Amino acid sequence: MFNKLQVTVLGSSSFLPTLRRSWTSLFLNLGGGDAVLVDAGSWRIMGFRKDVLYTKRIYITHNHPDHVGFIGALIRRMRRMRRTHPLKIVCPVNTVQIIHQIIRIFNHNKIPSFVQIQPFTPDIPCVIDWLSASRTEVRAAAACHTTLTAGYAFCQGDKRVIITPDTGPRCPTLLTMAQDANAWFHDSTFATGRLLSIRKGHSTPQNAGADAARANVDALILIHLSGIRLRNSRAIRAAVRLHFSGKLFIAKDNMTFNF
Repeated sequence: MFNKLQVTVLGSSSFLPTLRRSWTSLFLNLGGGDAVLVDAGSWRIMGFRKDVLYTKRIYITHNHPDHVGFIGALIRRMRRMRRTHPLKIVCPVNTVQIIHQIIRIFNHNKIPSFVQIQPFTPDIPCVIDWLSASRTEVRAAAACHTTLTAGYAFCQGDKRVIITPDTGPRCPTLLTMAQDANAWFHDSTFATGRLLSIRKGHSTPQNAGADAARANVDALILIHLSGIRLRNSRAIRAAVRLHFSGKLFIAKDNMTFNF
């Protein structure tokens, strides 16, 4: 018997945030007391949600500011509430230095003793972590971005949710990891422009729809969106529907999904 896997999008914006859309962060309540973050770019992790302060893991996708910008301030809040329970930060190897720098800026030039940083090199899909209370297996694979970047899969039995905030389309490692998943939270930075999206290591709604169809996922949730380009949600949905006929959601900050 597995828990309900709940994902709350705390930040749904691309590198151009708005008052309603902050930088990337997703909070996962896995059940059994296991809660984790994917990325720490959103200022909303500093809000009144105390459950975020008790997260056991932070899985960072890559080293760009819109994905790590608030990790130091979050850890400062944890330190001030006298946290002693270990916090593991899992990240690509090229992200360790910037995480160290941001944490030190907000914590008297020190890394608090409860913080453990676990770097790895994203490649083909593989298991990188196990959360025993919720019986959740965490997998990672290399995304197709401009810097070394990870995508993550959270698996409970036959249930599988994929999170890839920054990636170009047709990324073979991610397509393998996402095959037949329950849901894919997929990059949708650019409204149009296939060649531009590939060159920048991002995707369009049409790209995301095509990836979701190739992987045969049940639901597609568009994340890493530009507020400037969201004025025509009908056009975004139409672009996805050129390829994908499953459940479709355009994520907003504080939107919650249950699986």
